[in-house]
Amino acid sequence: MGSVFVPVSIISLSPCASVENRAKHYISDNQVFKGYIVDRIGSYLVERQVRELDKAVSREARDAGCRTTRRYSPGYRDFSIKAQFIFADLIGFAIPELRITSRALIKPEKTVTAFKAISEAGSDQFPVS
Repeated sequence: MGSVFVPVSIISLSPCASVENRAKHYISDNQVFKGYIVDRIGSYLVERQVRELDKAVSREARDAGCRTTRRYSPGYRDFSIKAQFIFADLIGFAIPELRITSRALIKPEKTVTAFKAISEAGSDQFPVS
């Protein structure tokens, strides 16, 4: 069976490290509630923006007569967390503070990585999201 190449859109967003550092500072300074709030706001803002990027990719594909899969992120469902190493190689130039641990955890912690496959509207290469 031959290889099938499908175009994908890489979605990645990382908050500035200062959000993570500020939350940790508050927590270490025994201002746990402030640290928690900063952490939660950081998570919310990143996820909200990633959802907007996801919608934009789907909208642009649809406008071009294509369709997309759902968003796939390493570590969710059966998508191996080890895929983070590939994402780090692909996007590291765009996010200078991006680091990856030997256990495939991305730093800053709030960083989101994902991809969506794109296919022609009549194609049956993958299920539609």
